[in-house]
Amino acid sequence: MMKWFIASLGLLSQLALASELPELSRFEKEVSGNEARVKTDAELPSQVWQKACRSALTMPLREKVRELLGERVSATVPDDVSFLQASIDEFNSWNDSGWLHCAGESEIKDWSLNIAGLAVRVAWFLAQNKRFDEIKPYLREALSHTYSSADAVALIAKLAPESQRLNYLDANLNKNALTLNAAKYAVSSIWFSDGRWQSVIDVTSSCDSIECRQLKLNAEEQKEREDAEKADDLSSYF
Repeated sequence: MMKWFIASLGLLSQLALASELPELSRFEKEVSGNEARVKTDAELPSQVWQKACRSALTMPLREKVRELLGERVSATVPDDVSFLQASIDEFNSWNDSGWLHCAGESEIKDWSLNIAGLAVRVAWFLAQNKRFDEIKPYLREALSHTYSSADAVALIAKLAPESQRLNYLDANLNKNALTLNAAKYAVSSIWFSDGRWQSVIDVTSSCDSIECRQLKLNAEEQKEREDAEKADDLSSYF
C-alpha cells in the first residue's frame, strides 16, 4: 500500500506573495515520492488541475526550501507563504476515481534563489500583517540575491519615513528587477506622489493586480494632461 504525505496549503495572501494561483488552495493534495494526486469539488479548468498536480509534486521541495530559510533566519517560516522555482522532468498525468494523478522528477537548480525568493515574500507577508519586528532577517536574505533584492528594496522604501522614500529608491532600486505585484505597486505609488508618470506607467505595465491597473490609468491621465499643458504653453510662441 502506497503511503501518501498529505498537506494543505492555506489561502494565498491578497498581495499574491506566492508563485501559485489562489485557485490551487481549493485542492486536496497528496504526494508520495515522485507521484502526486489532487482533487476538488470546485468547477475549474483542466489546466488548473494540471497546475495543482504539479504543485503537489513539488510540496516536498517547498518544505525543504522553507526549512533551509528557517535555518538561515533562526525562525519558523510562516506556512502562509510559498515559493518555488523548480523543473519537473518526464511529467505525465492521468485520472482515477475522481483524482488527477501525476508523476515526474522535480528538481531545484538554484537553491539560493529559492531561499531568497521565499525570504522576500515572507518579509512582505509579515509587513502586511504588521509583524515588523520579525522582518529584518528575511530582508537581509532577500537583499543578498539579485533575484529578490529589488523587491526587498521596495519594501524597505515602503516602510521608510515618507521623506526618505524617493532618495532611497533612486539610490538602490533596479526597477527592471521587480517581480512582486506588491513591490511594483509600492514603488509606483511613491513615484506617483512625485509626479513621475512615465516611471509609474513603465512599472505598472508588468503588474496584473487591480491596484496596479488603476494606478496606471491614473498616471496615464495625469501624463496626458501634463503633455497637453506643455503643448499649450509652446503654442503661444507661434
